[in-house]
Amino acid sequence: MRDGSLPEFLVVCPDGDGSWFSNSHDGRRLYENFVADDLPREIASRFRVLPGPGGRAITGISMGGYGAMKIALRHPENYGAVSGLSAALLALDWESVELLSYLARRQIRHVFGSSPTDNAFAENDVWRLLAAKEKWDVPFEVFLLGGAEDKYGLGGTGVQFADFLNRRGIRATARIEPGIHDWPYWREAMVEIARWHGARFAAR
Repeated sequence: MRDGSLPEFLVVCPDGDGSWFSNSHDGRRLYENFVADDLPREIASRFRVLPGPGGRAITGISMGGYGAMKIALRHPENYGAVSGLSAALLALDWESVELLSYLARRQIRHVFGSSPTDNAFAENDVWRLLAAKEKWDVPFEVFLLGGAEDKYGLGGTGVQFADFLNRRGIRATARIEPGIHDWPYWREAMVEIARWHGARFAAR
């Protein structure tokens, strides 16, 4: 922004705190409500922001990329652009979660439920959310970026999800580039995410 290569826009980064940016199955932590409803209202009350979805976007890294995509699909009227960097667009069902590492499994079950018969996996699975409509009519497009050497294979997952988005009527682009699942890669790649969003803000 200082050198003019990005237009001016506000960046707000809420802490996900292991929440997967979702309302917990037990109802104690309402992170999705916070991000989709409370946070935008608070921002609008404090800062000079443009109204409407064209003036608002959502993005995230890893767990945050999942949260951005899930929240956009649940609240499509809120956003003009959606992106994810190494987005954890995992299939959320008991069998798929069983295959994850112990730490990932523990965190996901803590949020979505630890019982195979009593959990919130289905309503929080981005693949099932997207499949629920044959054709979507939304104000946003999607950009997914991931590293080719990501240990979780999230670059390839992003490409697959972008194809599914396009087939359901949501314009999406995905790219895999050299990089792994770590901050040195994300620090550089996030600049491209910012440029992508900046171009869409500038088009208003």
